[in-house]
Amino acid sequence: MHIARSRVQFPRDQRAPNMNEFIDQKKEMFHAELAYKTVQQEITQLTEKQNSRTTVLNESKIELEQDHAKLMAFIAQDNAEKK
Repeated sequence: MHIARSRVQFPRDQRAPNMNEFIDQKKEMFHAELAYKTVQQEITQLTEKQNSRTTVLNESKIELEQDHAKLMAFIAQDNAEKK
């Protein structure tokens, strides 16, 4: 029984570096995943900011076009009254 256990289990000095490597790999994966999520969040925030700015610019464009139409109507009415 002891012989079977010694063949299945690694000696302690051989197992420890493997455990340290495993922990290091887990740390690297955690940092990579954290970095990926951070980048994805930044992309999402920038996309939302871009969409909101586009919406505001489109609303401003519509308001300017309405103001232009009102100004042209006022000028036409003023010219008609002067004649």
